[in-house]
Parts: sequence; C-alpha cells; structure tokens
Amino acid sequence: MDRSEDRGWYRQEDVGSSQASPPLDIYESDGMLHIEVELPGIDPEEITVSVDGDRVVIEGFKTDLSMESGEHIIHFHLMERYLGPFRRQLRLSPPPDPEGIEAAYKNGVLTITLKFPD
Repeated sequence: MDRSEDRGWYRQEDVGSSQASPPLDIYESDGMLHIEVELPGIDPEEITVSVDGDRVVIEGFKTDLSMESGEHIIHFHLMERYLGPFRRQLRLSPPPDPEGIEAAYKNGVLTITLKFPD
C-alpha cells in the first residue's frame, strides 16, 4: 500500500515504524528551497544528507552518551526522546540542481538549502 502523502511540490516517502522521523519545516525564500530539520543532541558526523535525482534523504543515528558507559543501571521513568536510527525522505519536483546544494548544522537544527535549475 502506498502511504505517501501528496504535499503539492514535494512528496514525503513512508519510512516505516522502525525509524524515527524528525520534524522538519520546508520553505521558499529568494528562489531557494530551505529544509530545516530538528536534530537536537546529534553529532553532525552522524547525519547524512544525500540527493539522488528528485529524492532528498536525511538519515543518521541518535545515541544517548549517558547510556554508553555501562557503569550504572538506568531505570527510565519516562522516555519521550527517540534513540536509534532516523530517516526522512522527500521527493521534489522539479529535481534540485546537484551543484546547488548546501547543508549547515547549528544549535540542533540541520538546514539544507537547495537551488533548482533555471
């Protein structure tokens, strides 16, 4: 079953229930498309952005460093923040210019700026 949602100029691909899907905003400004993804507490080295034709894929892995020591037994009373793999996949129409893609990570927000062919 195709559960993709048509959002006008882009289509979000279903990622399944085994991965987190971080929230994002998409907006246009000065002829560029901007995608802002909330990824607080994630090492930028754990984030991958790829563009293949009309698809933009943002993926990575979030770990909790306090759980890695193994010295203490942790008993969660409430856990709302997702740990593990995350992925967002968008289809853009028209496809972005592969030479006009920039990404920056600041204060827990990944900003991807895309230019489209003239």
